[in-house]
Amino acid sequence: MKFHEDVLPEQLSLFSREGYAASSKDTIATSLFGTIALGRVIRINMQRASSGSVSAARSLAMAVFVALVAGGCGGPARVPVPRYDADGMAKAAMAEYDKNGDGKLDEKELEASPALKNALNNINAAGERKSFLTEEDIAERLRLFKQANVGLRGVRCSVTRGNELVQGVTVTYVPEAFMGGVVKAGTAVSDKMGIAAPRVEGEDVDGVSLGFYKIELSLKDSSGKETLPAKYNTSTVFGQEVHHRRGLLPVIVNLE
Repeated sequence: MKFHEDVLPEQLSLFSREGYAASSKDTIATSLFGTIALGRVIRINMQRASSGSVSAARSLAMAVFVALVAGGCGGPARVPVPRYDADGMAKAAMAEYDKNGDGKLDEKELEASPALKNALNNINAAGERKSFLTEEDIAERLRLFKQANVGLRGVRCSVTRGNELVQGVTVTYVPEAFMGGVVKAGTAVSDKMGIAAPRVEGEDVDGVSLGFYKIELSLKDSSGKETLPAKYNTSTVFGQEVHHRRGLLPVIVNLE
């Protein structure tokens, strides 16, 4: 079994053909186990474990996993990992967004793709000092997605209006066109806390596949008329690179 030591946000959902365990000094956020033999994914939530019980919690998780493998216990169907064509997708991204044809996506060009702009921020957060993305940069991100072997990852969008939480907003994670239809959109409606947890149609768990997404928000009145400006939907300025590493924070959208 493979263990990942990245600290994952509480209630994060990771579904893969391999087993994952996430821990911090004082919290077991979510431990998720999958097995090729059974072709199933099992999720076990273990929260607020004390620092002294992390080892015990891991042992318990392993024991449960072994029991499930032996007993064939049911669970959600295994989520397939998308077939990423890293080079092809990266080439398509450059064709779509490299307007001046210089082989780089500069800050101005990245404004058209909030998800790729987010990817540049993530690269720089890891220690780089780049002001642009190249085709190889994008391809490398996609290779990492493929290597991660993750079917779905939980994402959250928090919708506010000033200091108020906004309920009833439809939030859709729309894959960038250059993803080539390999990953699917995820949709959810914000709850009373203003939180939307998108889910792919046909899946029985929240989450979307790793990839680059535009985020569209819709709030219609009783007649079906859209009440939000285009910058929240048809010409959205919001997006996210959904990756497998720690630090995937909720997207916060403040409606004006």
